[in-house]
Amino acid sequence: MNTKCKIGNREITMNNKCKLGNWVEIHQTILAPEERASSLPEETRSVPFEMWVKGYALEESEVGQNCRVKTITGRTVDGVLTEINPGYSHSFGPVIPELQSIGTELREELREVK
Repeated sequence: MNTKCKIGNREITMNNKCKLGNWVEIHQTILAPEERASSLPEETRSVPFEMWVKGYALEESEVGQNCRVKTITGRTVDGVLTEINPGYSHSFGPVIPELQSIGTELREELREVK
């Protein structure tokens, strides 16, 4: 059975039950907006401080329910199960044209110095 789950600002559709040892992702709200430091900029202070952690399920759980995981570094963390068999979707952002040619330009300059 598939389910849709909204955790933080993310909506995920997936199988809804993990088994012991499955690679999963959990979510935890560390600080609610009202608990954040007053010295933070307003746009930062107005949203919760959240974390998403990937690890191996230490118990069977369903998406949207609490689950304990053991991370690759050996930590045990509790949170709400958000995804089973999650992938990696990080990015280094858009290409910065000024940085694209730096490697080539530097190699040319080093050849000229020899």
